[in-house]
Amino acid sequence: MEAAKSVDAFSCLPGHSGQQADAEQAYVQAELKGPPTYIVLPEEGLPKDPDLLAKWKNIDQPVVRMKQALYGHPDSGTFWEKHCDERVLNAGFTPISEEWPSCYYHKELELFLVIYVDDFKMSGPTKNLKKGCCLLY
Repeated sequence: MEAAKSVDAFSCLPGHSGQQADAEQAYVQAELKGPPTYIVLPEEGLPKDPDLLAKWKNIDQPVVRMKQALYGHPDSGTFWEKHCDERVLNAGFTPISEEWPSCYYHKELELFLVIYVDDFKMSGPTKNLKKGCCLLY
């Protein structure tokens, strides 16, 4: 909460503004690591191709290995956080401090970024916000 308020305060400086965005399908961007997890494939997950679907016709409940982190898996949040942190660091942002996890600063663009689960909140010079967003995509 304090971090989000800090981003808002930073956006109030002259020439600054702020933006907020959600990561689309955040967890599935991250690879699921650790012990193998198997799930029953839901009907909407079956192949659409008739030739591939024919191979599945005699299977009542197809089971597949889960490769991506999915909402509901107890470790998905951890893998998303690691994936997200790696992407943010590669984009040139640096952590503000150990006491404020998921808070970053981009020195060159003077952007302050806070991430809460899959919500991104960034502020800084208005002219640099679009550049900062492009770095994260």
